[in-house]
Amino acid sequence: MSQHLAKLRLAGLVRGRREGTFVYYSAADVHVRALLDEALFHADHTDRDLPDHASGDLAAHAPTR
Repeated sequence: MSQHLAKLRLAGLVRGRREGTFVYYSAADVHVRALLDEALFHADHTDRDLPDHASGDLAAHAPTR
């Protein structure tokens, strides 16, 4: 996992913050965060075998933050 995160950091997709021997990663910006939100939404949708949204309506994906 750390090798994957390091490659994402080198690509500018995540930022790493070191605290002692730990590195905490976060999305580099709001665009990457939106991609991560969509990927997690898709994984949950697939895992629970939910049907696709009618007419490609992505409004259901809007974060509730």
